[in-house]
This record gives sequence, C-alpha cells and structure tokens, in this order.
Amino acid sequence: MPVFFTNKKYISYIHIPKAGGSYIENKLSKIGYGFLDNKFSENQSSAGTVHLTSSEISNILDKLNIKIDFEFTIVRNPYQKLESKYFYNYERIFKGSLIGYKSINDLKSFMTFNKYLKFSIEKTKKFREYDGNHFKPQNEFVTNQTKIFKYEDKYQKLNQELRENDINITLNYNSKNSRGIFSKLYPIKWNRETLDLVNNFYKEDFVKFDYKMI
Repeated sequence: MPVFFTNKKYISYIHIPKAGGSYIENKLSKIGYGFLDNKFSENQSSAGTVHLTSSEISNILDKLNIKIDFEFTIVRNPYQKLESKYFYNYERIFKGSLIGYKSINDLKSFMTFNKYLKFSIEKTKKFREYDGNHFKPQNEFVTNQTKIFKYEDKYQKLNQELRENDINITLNYNSKNSRGIFSKLYPIKWNRETLDLVNNFYKEDFVKFDYKMI
C-alpha cells in the first residue's frame, strides 16, 4: 500500500521495485493506516498498487480530494537493481528451496543473467508495466513533488528528513546479502551488449540520479 495516514501526516511512498521498499512499507504500516490496495476501484494500473508511480497515485487521490503532506522514494544504482531482480526472480533456485511445482517451473524457465535482462527490457519497451513495473525506468515513477533518496545512502539522509517532517520511524540499513547460498556459485558476468542495452534504456536514470555508467 503506497499511502499511509498517521494522526499527523498523509504520507505517500513511491515504491520503486528492488530498492528496499518492502522494509519501508512495513515500517510505515506500524505508525499509520495503509491506504490503496490491489482491489481499490480507482486503480487502473495492471501493475497493481504496490508499485504505482507518483502520477498514478496523484490521479487517484485527486479524485478523492486527498492531499499528501510528504511524498518520497528510494532510487538505486540501475546495475545493482537489475542484479537484485534477477536473483529475486530465481530465488527458489539460488536459495536451494527446490520444492514443489513452482520450483520446477523456475528450473524450466531459467535464463542466464544477460539473456534474462535482454528479454525483460525488450518486453518493457513494448509494455511499460511488464512484470509489475519491475523494469520501468526509475525516473518514470517520480514527479516534482517526490523527494528522492538513494539506496546507497543507507537511509541517513532519509532518516533526517523523516525527523524534520515529524514522521516517527527510524530506518536501519541491512547489508546482509539475501541472494542465497547458490548465488555464490553463479557470479554475475555482464557482457558488453547487455551493458550497452541497459545504459541506453536507463540513460535518464543514470543522468537524473547521478549514477556512473560502465
């Protein structure tokens, strides 16, 4: 749920996939009432409401005459974000939990890293909401009203901003690798073709959020 009501603030968290968002939503849910879910009638996005953009949330809230006091998001280095998505997609394989029908399907559909990115980006070029907005460029999630913080900052600047806005949570950065034991046997190897594809498709993300291209 991307919107949270506390007794002091109406908060909108723009949840960009694979940038620590589930943890932040969990923290926000402990201080306020979560609003907008997948069954909300005003939501017209096929991606559901978890990963709605700022514009999409604003369109819904404007119809309900709800004004947001504080809107923010976390962005992440595009390379690291895509690696995280890859290991997340095949987590049952890399964590060794190969039990049941879904796990067998994971093995059947398994793609190497470079092939997976090429396939997913080409899909996203044709349909921006492909895979629940997981491959949508990050700059397309935000508007001028969105305060932007970097995942790599480890929540330091965000925690300060939350305190200044009287939002009573403290975020703790967890550096633990959750990719699974078998990921160590499968080191990521970017090829030049994939790097060029990512650099081109996410060019505005690199520029807008000041990330260095390889």
